[in-house]
Amino acid sequence: MGPYPHRELIGFNAQGEPERSFPATILVQWTSVSDDTVRDFEVVYVGQAFGDGTRSALDRLRSHSTLQQILAELSASKPDDEVMLFLFKYQPAQFLASIDGITKSGISGEADTEHFLNVMDNSLSEKQEIAIAEAGLIRYFAPEYNEKYKSSFPDEQHKILEDCYKLDFSGLVVEINTEDIRAPLWSPSTKGKGLHHIASFDLHDLAIRRSFFSLVDKNGKYALMNDSGPVF
Repeated sequence: MGPYPHRELIGFNAQGEPERSFPATILVQWTSVSDDTVRDFEVVYVGQAFGDGTRSALDRLRSHSTLQQILAELSASKPDDEVMLFLFKYQPAQFLASIDGITKSGISGEADTEHFLNVMDNSLSEKQEIAIAEAGLIRYFAPEYNEKYKSSFPDEQHKILEDCYKLDFSGLVVEINTEDIRAPLWSPSTKGKGLHHIASFDLHDLAIRRSFFSLVDKNGKYALMNDSGPVF
Protein backbone atom coordinates (compact mmCIF):
# COMPACT_ATOMS: atom_id res chain seq x y z
CA MET A 1 0.00 0.00 0.00
CA GLY A 2 1.23 3.47 -0.83
CA PRO A 3 1.84 6.17 1.79
CA TYR A 4 -1.00 8.20 3.34
CA PRO A 5 -3.68 8.82 2.15
CA HIS A 6 -3.22 5.28 0.73
CA ARG A 7 -4.60 5.93 -2.75
CA GLU A 8 -2.42 3.45 -4.59
CA LEU A 9 -1.12 -0.09 -4.43
CA ILE A 10 2.59 -0.28 -5.19
CA GLY A 11 4.29 -3.31 -6.73
CA PHE A 12 7.97 -4.03 -6.03
CA ASN A 13 10.51 -6.03 -8.02
CA ALA A 14 12.86 -8.72 -6.65
CA GLN A 15 15.31 -6.03 -5.54
CA GLY A 16 12.64 -4.34 -3.43
CA GLU A 17 12.36 -1.36 -5.73
CA PRO A 18 8.95 0.13 -6.62
CA GLU A 19 8.16 -0.97 -10.17
CA ARG A 20 4.51 -0.09 -10.80
CA SER A 21 1.52 1.37 -9.04
CA PHE A 22 -2.22 0.80 -9.31
CA PRO A 23 -4.86 3.39 -8.30
CA ALA A 24 -6.75 2.04 -5.29
CA THR A 25 -9.99 3.61 -6.53
CA ILE A 26 -9.87 1.63 -9.78
CA LEU A 27 -8.88 -1.63 -8.10
CA VAL A 28 -11.72 -1.51 -5.58
CA GLN A 29 -14.29 -1.27 -8.41
CA TRP A 30 -13.35 -4.75 -9.62
CA THR A 31 -12.51 -6.59 -6.41
CA SER A 32 -14.67 -8.05 -3.67
CA VAL A 33 -14.87 -5.90 -0.56
CA SER A 34 -17.02 -6.25 2.53
CA ASP A 35 -18.07 -2.60 2.49
CA ASP A 36 -19.82 -1.63 -0.74
CA THR A 37 -19.82 2.05 0.19
CA VAL A 38 -16.21 2.33 -1.03
CA ARG A 39 -17.60 2.00 -4.56
CA ASP A 40 -20.15 4.80 -4.17
CA PHE A 41 -19.44 8.25 -5.60
CA GLU A 42 -21.05 11.43 -4.34
CA VAL A 43 -21.85 13.91 -7.12
CA VAL A 44 -20.43 17.27 -6.00
CA TYR A 45 -20.42 19.07 -9.36
CA VAL A 46 -22.04 18.75 -12.79
CA GLY A 47 -20.66 20.66 -15.76
CA GLN A 48 -20.42 20.53 -19.53
CA ALA A 49 -17.54 20.69 -21.97
CA PHE A 50 -19.12 21.72 -25.25
CA GLY A 51 -16.75 23.28 -27.75
CA ASP A 52 -15.97 23.60 -31.42
CA GLY A 53 -14.12 20.28 -31.63
CA THR A 54 -10.61 21.76 -31.47
CA ARG A 55 -10.07 20.77 -27.84
CA SER A 56 -10.87 17.55 -25.99
CA ALA A 57 -12.84 17.49 -22.74
CA LEU A 58 -9.62 16.89 -20.81
CA ASP A 59 -8.00 19.93 -22.42
CA ARG A 60 -10.95 22.08 -21.39
CA LEU A 61 -10.92 20.71 -17.83
CA ARG A 62 -7.30 21.71 -17.29
CA SER A 63 -8.35 25.36 -17.31
CA HIS A 64 -11.72 24.87 -15.62
CA SER A 65 -11.75 27.31 -12.69
CA THR A 66 -14.55 25.58 -10.74
CA LEU A 67 -12.79 22.23 -10.99
CA GLN A 68 -9.58 23.75 -9.67
CA GLN A 69 -11.55 25.25 -6.77
CA ILE A 70 -13.11 21.87 -5.94
CA LEU A 71 -9.73 20.13 -6.02
CA ALA A 72 -8.20 22.73 -3.72
CA GLU A 73 -11.06 22.77 -1.20
CA LEU A 74 -11.46 18.99 -0.97
CA SER A 75 -7.73 18.49 -0.67
CA ALA A 76 -7.76 20.72 2.39
CA SER A 77 -11.07 19.70 3.99
CA LYS A 78 -11.22 15.99 3.09
CA PRO A 79 -7.67 14.72 2.47
CA ASP A 80 -8.85 11.09 2.65
CA ASP A 81 -11.24 11.60 -0.27
CA GLU A 82 -10.29 11.44 -3.91
CA VAL A 83 -11.89 13.42 -6.72
CA MET A 84 -12.88 11.34 -9.74
CA LEU A 85 -13.97 12.79 -13.07
CA PHE A 86 -16.72 11.00 -14.99
CA LEU A 87 -16.99 11.98 -18.65
CA PHE A 88 -20.22 11.25 -20.52
CA LYS A 89 -21.15 11.69 -24.15
CA TYR A 90 -24.86 12.17 -24.73
CA GLN A 91 -26.51 10.83 -27.85
CA PRO A 92 -29.05 12.96 -29.78
CA ALA A 93 -32.28 13.47 -27.88
CA GLN A 94 -35.23 11.16 -28.51
CA PHE A 95 -38.73 12.53 -28.84
CA LEU A 96 -41.58 10.71 -27.09
CA ALA A 97 -45.28 11.18 -27.70
CA SER A 98 -48.26 9.80 -25.83
CA ILE A 99 -51.87 9.32 -26.85
CA ASP A 100 -54.39 10.64 -24.36
CA GLY A 101 -57.84 9.17 -24.88
CA ILE A 102 -59.31 10.78 -21.78
CA THR A 103 -58.68 14.52 -21.86
CA LYS A 104 -61.38 16.35 -23.82
CA SER A 105 -59.71 19.76 -23.99
CA GLY A 106 -56.70 18.76 -26.14
CA ILE A 107 -56.29 19.59 -29.82
CA SER A 108 -57.24 16.98 -32.42
CA GLY A 109 -57.50 16.39 -36.14
CA GLU A 110 -55.29 18.39 -38.50
CA ALA A 111 -54.18 20.76 -35.73
CA ASP A 112 -52.84 17.83 -33.74
CA THR A 113 -50.96 16.45 -36.76
CA GLU A 114 -49.53 19.87 -37.59
CA HIS A 115 -48.36 20.32 -34.00
CA PHE A 116 -46.62 16.93 -34.03
CA LEU A 117 -44.87 17.55 -37.37
CA ASN A 118 -43.73 20.99 -36.21
CA VAL A 119 -41.92 19.39 -33.28
CA MET A 120 -40.30 16.76 -35.48
CA ASP A 121 -39.14 19.33 -38.06
CA ASN A 122 -37.69 21.78 -35.54
CA SER A 123 -35.43 19.71 -33.33
CA LEU A 124 -33.11 21.26 -30.76
CA SER A 125 -29.47 21.89 -31.55
CA GLU A 126 -26.76 19.69 -30.02
CA LYS A 127 -25.62 22.60 -27.87
CA GLN A 128 -29.15 23.11 -26.53
CA GLU A 129 -29.52 19.41 -25.75
CA ILE A 130 -26.23 19.33 -23.80
CA ALA A 131 -27.18 22.46 -21.86
CA ILE A 132 -30.56 20.96 -20.94
CA ALA A 133 -28.97 17.66 -19.89
CA GLU A 134 -26.55 19.57 -17.66
CA ALA A 135 -29.34 21.63 -16.08
CA GLY A 136 -31.49 18.54 -15.51
CA LEU A 137 -28.69 16.66 -13.76
CA ILE A 138 -27.88 19.70 -11.60
CA ARG A 139 -31.53 19.94 -10.51
CA TYR A 140 -31.64 16.19 -9.83
CA PHE A 141 -28.40 15.80 -7.86
CA ALA A 142 -28.27 19.37 -6.43
CA PRO A 143 -24.45 19.12 -6.17
CA GLU A 144 -22.58 21.08 -3.53
CA TYR A 145 -20.54 23.15 -6.00
CA ASN A 146 -23.37 24.02 -8.41
CA GLU A 147 -25.64 27.03 -7.90
CA LYS A 148 -27.46 27.74 -11.17
CA TYR A 149 -30.44 25.43 -11.85
CA LYS A 150 -30.00 23.80 -8.44
CA SER A 151 -33.49 24.68 -7.23
CA SER A 152 -35.14 26.58 -10.07
CA PHE A 153 -35.03 24.24 -13.08
CA PRO A 154 -37.20 24.06 -15.12
CA ASP A 155 -38.49 27.59 -15.54
CA GLU A 156 -39.96 29.45 -18.51
CA GLN A 157 -37.39 32.20 -17.94
CA HIS A 158 -34.46 29.87 -18.65
CA LYS A 159 -33.08 30.67 -22.10
CA ILE A 160 -32.01 27.06 -22.71
CA LEU A 161 -35.69 26.06 -22.53
CA GLU A 162 -36.99 28.82 -24.80
CA ASP A 163 -37.37 26.57 -27.83
CA CYS A 164 -38.87 23.78 -25.70
CA TYR A 165 -41.72 26.09 -24.74
CA LYS A 166 -42.06 27.40 -28.30
CA LEU A 167 -42.46 23.84 -29.55
CA ASP A 168 -44.85 23.12 -26.69
CA PHE A 169 -42.90 20.28 -25.12
CA SER A 170 -44.69 18.76 -22.13
CA GLY A 171 -41.72 17.44 -20.20
CA LEU A 172 -38.06 16.45 -20.22
CA VAL A 173 -36.16 13.34 -19.17
CA VAL A 174 -32.42 13.10 -18.51
CA GLU A 175 -30.78 9.75 -17.77
CA ILE A 176 -27.31 8.86 -16.54
CA ASN A 177 -25.90 5.33 -16.34
CA THR A 178 -22.67 4.05 -14.79
CA GLU A 179 -23.27 0.30 -14.95
CA ASP A 180 -20.31 -0.34 -17.25
CA ILE A 181 -17.86 1.05 -14.69
CA ARG A 182 -19.68 -0.33 -11.61
CA ALA A 183 -19.79 3.08 -9.96
CA PRO A 184 -23.06 3.96 -8.16
CA LEU A 185 -23.74 7.69 -7.96
CA TRP A 186 -25.55 9.54 -5.19
CA SER A 187 -26.01 12.91 -3.53
CA PRO A 188 -27.89 14.14 -0.46
CA SER A 189 -30.84 15.04 -2.71
CA THR A 190 -31.29 11.52 -4.13
CA LYS A 191 -33.09 8.79 -2.24
CA GLY A 192 -30.18 6.42 -2.40
CA LYS A 193 -27.27 5.34 -4.56
CA GLY A 194 -27.76 3.93 -8.05
CA LEU A 195 -26.13 2.88 -11.30
CA HIS A 196 -29.01 4.25 -13.37
CA HIS A 197 -30.70 7.54 -12.56
CA ILE A 198 -33.72 8.98 -14.35
CA ALA A 199 -34.62 12.62 -13.80
CA SER A 200 -37.99 13.71 -15.23
CA PHE A 201 -39.39 17.24 -15.27
CA ASP A 202 -42.75 18.66 -16.27
CA LEU A 203 -42.50 21.97 -18.11
CA HIS A 204 -45.96 23.19 -17.20
CA ASP A 205 -47.95 23.86 -14.06
CA LEU A 206 -49.70 20.60 -13.17
CA ALA A 207 -52.74 22.58 -12.01
CA ILE A 208 -53.19 23.74 -15.60
CA ARG A 209 -51.79 20.89 -17.67
CA ARG A 210 -51.64 17.23 -16.74
CA SER A 211 -48.18 15.74 -16.32
CA PHE A 212 -46.64 13.97 -19.30
CA PHE A 213 -45.34 11.40 -16.82
CA SER A 214 -48.72 10.42 -15.41
CA LEU A 215 -50.53 7.13 -15.56
CA VAL A 216 -54.17 6.26 -15.05
CA ASP A 217 -54.97 3.72 -12.36
CA LYS A 218 -57.80 1.18 -12.42
CA ASN A 219 -60.16 3.78 -10.98
CA GLY A 220 -59.42 6.28 -13.75
CA LYS A 221 -57.37 8.56 -11.49
CA TYR A 222 -54.10 10.13 -12.58
CA ALA A 223 -50.91 9.22 -10.75
CA LEU A 224 -47.40 10.50 -11.45
CA MET A 225 -44.87 7.91 -12.55
CA ASN A 226 -42.23 9.57 -10.38
CA ASP A 227 -44.36 10.05 -7.26
CA SER A 228 -42.28 7.42 -5.47
CA GLY A 229 -39.06 9.28 -6.20
CA PRO A 230 -36.14 8.76 -8.59
CA VAL A 231 -35.76 5.46 -10.40
CA PHE A 232 -32.51 3.58 -9.77
